[in-house]
Amino acid sequence: MAEKLAPLGQKKINWHIVLIYFILWLIAFMDLFNGLVGVFGIQVGPTADGGMGFALHVYPDMAHPQIFILDGVFMLAMCMYAVFVRFQLAGFKRRAPMYLMVLFILNVVESVAYTAALYAIVPEIVAAHTAQGNNPLVSTAVIAALALVTAGCTWIYYQRRKEMFTK
Repeated sequence: MAEKLAPLGQKKINWHIVLIYFILWLIAFMDLFNGLVGVFGIQVGPTADGGMGFALHVYPDMAHPQIFILDGVFMLAMCMYAVFVRFQLAGFKRRAPMYLMVLFILNVVESVAYTAALYAIVPEIVAAHTAQGNNPLVSTAVIAALALVTAGCTWIYYQRRKEMFTK
């Protein structure tokens, strides 16, 4: 026997609620924080006592500050895009699920591109992290894998609820 779909009013949208009221705001806040850190030159690096932590790097002393500034500007743009996507999803706009997938993919692309640029342009920062036991390549791979799994699950979730996004 064919199974009837529940009417739209009775369909559970718990993941949608968590996504628009918590996760997308968290993504926006994290992108805002990372963007400001990049633009203003506060990077995680060696501190005066030899440990790893927040250290204020003045741009003229750094060999290649452009990578941090460009990444910071991109992250600030991603913050605004995350807020835009949140309001699109909350308004059940027709293209909102696609915008969400673009957000997930852009975050993965940014993370991989930033790590690759660090390896290519500023290897001393990567060496400092690796010496402390934190390999940026492994961290990036784990974050990218989790983001892609989350994106895939979210895409399946929204494909099953296409009829909700008609505006």
